[in-house]
Amino acid sequence: MTEQTLPVTQKIIITDINGDLHLHGWEQQRLQMKSDGEVEEQRQDGDTLLLGGYDGSLELWMPFETSIDASDIAGTVTIENVRQVELRDLDDDVVVHNVSAVRTRDDLMGDATFSECSALDVANVYGDLTLNGVAEVKIGNVGADLRVQHGLATLHCSNVGGDCQVQGGGNAEVFLDNVGGDLTVNDTVRVQIKNVGADCRIQGNANVEIKCGNVGGDFATTSAARVHLGNIGGVCRLRDVQGDVALGHIGSSVELVGVGGNLRAGSIGSDAQFKGVHGSIEVGHIGANLLLQADFPPDSATRLLVGGDVCIMLPENANLSISATVGGSILGSFVTSNANGNIVNLVYGDGAAKLELRAGGDLEIPGNQSPRSSSTSNSWSFLNDLGRDMGRLGRDMAREMSSAFNDVDWNIDWNVDWTGAHRWRDKGRRHRGARKSEERTRRARNQAEERWRHTGEHGRRGAGHAARIHVRINDREWRFDQERVNRIVEQARRAAAEGVGGALEAVEQALSNLHIEMPPTPPPPSAPPMPSKPMAPTDDTHVDPAAEHSEEQAAQDEQPTPKLNPEQEREAILCMIAEGRISPEEGDMLLEALGG
Repeated sequence: MTEQTLPVTQKIIITDINGDLHLHGWEQQRLQMKSDGEVEEQRQDGDTLLLGGYDGSLELWMPFETSIDASDIAGTVTIENVRQVELRDLDDDVVVHNVSAVRTRDDLMGDATFSECSALDVANVYGDLTLNGVAEVKIGNVGADLRVQHGLATLHCSNVGGDCQVQGGGNAEVFLDNVGGDLTVNDTVRVQIKNVGADCRIQGNANVEIKCGNVGGDFATTSAARVHLGNIGGVCRLRDVQGDVALGHIGSSVELVGVGGNLRAGSIGSDAQFKGVHGSIEVGHIGANLLLQADFPPDSATRLLVGGDVCIMLPENANLSISATVGGSILGSFVTSNANGNIVNLVYGDGAAKLELRAGGDLEIPGNQSPRSSSTSNSWSFLNDLGRDMGRLGRDMAREMSSAFNDVDWNIDWNVDWTGAHRWRDKGRRHRGARKSEERTRRARNQAEERWRHTGEHGRRGAGHAARIHVRINDREWRFDQERVNRIVEQARRAAAEGVGGALEAVEQALSNLHIEMPPTPPPPSAPPMPSKPMAPTDDTHVDPAAEHSEEQAAQDEQPTPKLNPEQEREAILCMIAEGRISPEEGDMLLEALGG
């Protein structure tokens, strides 16, 4: 091991080192180099020192204000206590500490750790990336996990293949495109995310504004200013949101406690609990049961469409008007009805707030508070329109939620171009880990849709208590009348006529599997008679054009209709659900009948 003193320069360029590189800043105004042999290229060009072509490990000490440009380093790189660093072509792990500005012009092939840096601009990191005390961060892609600790001001990152943990400093802003695994964010003021493949948890700051496109697993936040979510594949838990909450589609249940503003949601696949809501509420569809406890302030409007049972906890001295259509029984201090199928109108106080409810199951309003006026009646007619209303409102709200995210490109592109992979050398293990995390993310992207197809299993009993047709498949059951069957078939005919391929065939197959007779096909309108046309005599053979046309039409009618495969049948049913032609309950029944 030899030591050498070199002239002090403002910048050092180090390249082509086939070993480890260790750089240290110190208070002394001299440059000290330690190596095992001679460096092939060693020359000074003005205020720049060039070192390159060395087969071994190299260690240097230099003044704090020195800038470093290091490239084509085969081993581990550690840099500390210098002014500025630029990195390229590093094949192993990197550790940088106490550097004002760090920039990489190429991919980092191993793990990378940056601490106590003012600004960081990194292209791609194939392994794990750890940041500690880094203020301004801009990252391209991280192949494995990303961990960000204290001192963060702003984080911009395109893709994280694994898990992501961000600990802000209270005023941090986080912008992430795609996270393949779990995401945890603490103590920030703004979080904007396109897609999270697994679970997402954001907490720790009542001023944080949350905007998230898609989450494949569960979502939770314990404190926020406002929350806008697109699609959540699992359970959604929100607590202590100061302002408005807007939700697109929730695949499983929702637990919401404390909302200072308005609540809007497109659809909720399973149970919902809304407690401490201080504004208006509008939900396109809740697949199972609902527990609602809200303030119902004057001039607020609440609209709810629920597939199962509903329990409403009224505030003290409620000032509310309720109009509810209920498929099951009703229970409360105002009236008790064990009959199925009820319309109830209740007025508490002056009725300044409005609540409109359509529920397929039972309605319960516990407590001793009696309405100023009430009326109930027994009716079945609403069952024919309940599914249509649910689909229409849910579709409209989903469209509104989509427009709310138009300012961000929510399209997912997981085919990250990890350029420079041929230089990876011994990093095959990390490469396989990155590919595995990308595949997991692709699978998670479809999780919300899959859960949506199969949700609501715990609350389907309210889809029509007074039906004349009873369908049971495995542990699930549906009840409805013939008129509802007629409407489903009519919607399928219309869908087929308007371009939804296979809609009618899929419904026919599902009803056949359920042993439900198809309603008769309405006769087509009669064609007007063809005007007689004189024919010029040619020979003894006379050809009637009308008869010839009829024969051609008959030949076409005899052509067999191509049979749909099960996947095409399911796609046709899902398309009808998406377009609001049939309700999610009806679609679930048809999919189950098809074996979907």
